Amino acid sequence: MAITDSYVSNTGMTIEQKAYIDAKVKSYVNDNEPFWAKFFATARWIPGRKKFTHRKHVRQELTANASVLTALVEGQGATKSTIKVTEWEETVANYGTYIPYTREALQYNIDDVLDMCTNDFSYKAVEIPEMKRAAAMCTSNFTMAPVTTTANDVTTLHLTDTFDKAKVILDKQKSKPWADGRYLAIVTPEILAQLKAELRTAGVGLDEATKKDITRDGMVFDFDGFYIVSRSDTAMYETSGNTTVDKIVFICKTRDNELPGSEIEHETSIFDNGLGSGEVLKNGSTTEYEADHNKRVGSVAMNIDHMGVGIQADLGHLVCTVPHVAYTASATPTADPINGVTDTDTAPSA
Repeated sequence: MAITDSYVSNTGMTIEQKAYIDAKVKSYVNDNEPFWAKFFATARWIPGRKKFTHRKHVRQELTANASVLTALVEGQGATKSTIKVTEWEETVANYGTYIPYTREALQYNIDDVLDMCTNDFSYKAVEIPEMKRAAAMCTSNFTMAPVTTTANDVTTLHLTDTFDKAKVILDKQKSKPWADGRYLAIVTPEILAQLKAELRTAGVGLDEATKKDITRDGMVFDFDGFYIVSRSDTAMYETSGNTTVDKIVFICKTRDNELPGSEIEHETSIFDNGLGSGEVLKNGSTTEYEADHNKRVGSVAMNIDHMGVGIQADLGHLVCTVPHVAYTASATPTADPINGVTDTDTAPSA
């Protein structure tokens, strides 16, 4: 549990208490296995730099008669190979948050303060980079339209045909499979439900081997040369006005075996600002603040430093935007720990 020796100090948290939070947060981050991070190649941050320029070779396309062009002729030099290079930039940025605490909280609720700070910082240290990665992966210059048909002003989405189309596009781009000879398709839960419905409808026409491949315990996990993963990240949905669409992100590796994303390795740091580091509301006033002479309030903070997330190869992910079908509950729960509790504190307090 928390370190409670010298449980309150006029300076704020003790070194041991701050170290407790820091160690717990770093342990949580190290033990976590982020989903989107696996699609990003990692580069080291160079201190003193904010923008990083990357360069890579652009593969020279060969035609059917390339063997004639590159064949050696006796007494003559070889055909010159033209080297083309492309560049792109990544920019790093810092992210941070803090949690206030009071002198009384340190005196009487130190365990709660440390545990709540640990819980809040831990999930943010993982989720903030993941949200940045997801946003990058759900946007690409390599896009395709879904397969649809329209009859009587009603547009119908055909997901099985859409997967066929995606596979043809990736194959013709000479994309490399993600794993085990298959590409990866990241879909929303709504899209997965529609795909299952299509496959159930077509099930009578499928052979038994195919049925076994595409379903397991009612879940579609392998279909048409794609491993299928369901994700409900905010970036998987796009809303404009009153219209929401879903994203399907088809993941592959490029011909040069590149991952689609690139990121700068970031660091997480925890520090204590101590009691008296801010301002407090003046006694008897509702609008006027003054210096914290009696060291009543302090804060502990977390920074995520020099984080940079970008795309290095659009051809490593194909993005398809499809109409959204809403699946909603009939009513919002009123007695669960999240939505049902209205009397909550906004910060650790006595």
